[in-house]
Amino acid sequence: MIPLNNSIFKSFIALDFIRKKRFAFFKTLQKLKYSQYYPEDKLKEIQIRKLKQLVQYSYENVPYYHRLFKQNGVHPNDIKSLEDLKKIPVLTKKKIQNNMDKMISIKKSRNNLLKNYTGGSTGKPLTFYQCYNYLNYAQAGKILAWYIIPGFDYGTRTALLWSAHRDIRSNQSLLYQIKKYLDGTVTMNANKINDIKLEIFIKYIDKFKPFILRGYPSILCYLAKYIDKHQIDIPDISCVITTAEVLHEDQREKLAKVFKCHILNSYGCREVSQIAMECPKHNGLHVMMENQIVELLDTNEDVVPTEIGSVVVTNLNNYGMPFIRYEVEDMARRSSIDKCGCNRGLSLIDNIIGREKGFIITPNGNNIYFGYFEMKFYGFPGVEEYQVIQEELDKIVILVVGDIDRSKDKMEELRKEMMTELGEHIQIEVEYVDQIKRSDTGKYQRVISKVH
Repeated sequence: MIPLNNSIFKSFIALDFIRKKRFAFFKTLQKLKYSQYYPEDKLKEIQIRKLKQLVQYSYENVPYYHRLFKQNGVHPNDIKSLEDLKKIPVLTKKKIQNNMDKMISIKKSRNNLLKNYTGGSTGKPLTFYQCYNYLNYAQAGKILAWYIIPGFDYGTRTALLWSAHRDIRSNQSLLYQIKKYLDGTVTMNANKINDIKLEIFIKYIDKFKPFILRGYPSILCYLAKYIDKHQIDIPDISCVITTAEVLHEDQREKLAKVFKCHILNSYGCREVSQIAMECPKHNGLHVMMENQIVELLDTNEDVVPTEIGSVVVTNLNNYGMPFIRYEVEDMARRSSIDKCGCNRGLSLIDNIIGREKGFIITPNGNNIYFGYFEMKFYGFPGVEEYQVIQEELDKIVILVVGDIDRSKDKMEELRKEMMTELGEHIQIEVEYVDQIKRSDTGKYQRVISKVH
């Protein structure tokens, strides 16, 4: 298989978008390519202008927001700055589920909107709708994040390791395979990882010779460990982009050691698409400011630099079903850096911490975040993966993938140590498993609590 060059890709994608009458996409992409270098103040002016338009439209055309504003004594004219956003109550998944019909614009038909949904990894799946204006900005934002910010042109050959069921066709027609090949990306189904699949992935990489390798951090690390263990030579990778899961420092180190290139973190979710992207300067993640307003909050107040807050996102482009102050249920650390060395004006998030529920509560009332477990398991002999599950307030189960002969004795020592540190009223069990189950979207979470 001879890899295609970017000129062939561009010709194909141009014809494809012209056929679909998506001329606005090209205009949007060009706009984002230029505006990423605007001063931050100018980007905030763009955000405020778009926010005012969205709020006015939502008040007039979206029954949920019209009622919400009335109930809280808020009028669109009251929203004059980014700080004024705090006058609007936060939107949660539960509120969306309870008000679905009232959240869709009365000027939009569901038949003309894209239906989308989350995987429901933390509960009931969330269904929502997105308009074509949103799609143009979302697609442009992905290209900006996954190609342009890392330093490539769109269409640069990419190998994608993915396992979200809805994104991978089980029965791939020849036409579908050709289309995916022409658009510069080869997608490799990473469900149920084993040595046979890893060999197939490596053969794909050897033939396709991608410049970019993108996927879940946990799955990419599976591949990296296999390559390292068997000393396999693969074509040079220029950049590894992690997405969909938290990128932990031990994973970053492993990927950098094996692939010897920039390891860049990407952050987004299906509800609002791409939110932020790390650049090769490694100063944090740049927010897609023309697409999103991102707040990092502690009880509706902005956290100060270096502190951790709940991620709340306002998407500025979805008029079909607006998401204003949407609580993503992730935690992130606010950056202390005013401007990145890459000279982009896009504001920065220091790093993504993980799910709001990525901690356990001990019987004595202490919150133990995933960092505690990361420290305990960092470099632990014989452990490839682990998952901490709090089944009950006084019961924790730790699932371990690895070499039981190498790790069992030390694991028992660690179990007793953690029981002492976390409190005598908590029980910890260790179970060795062949593989840790992913969610329907393919995500792997290291700490899960069923208590809160």
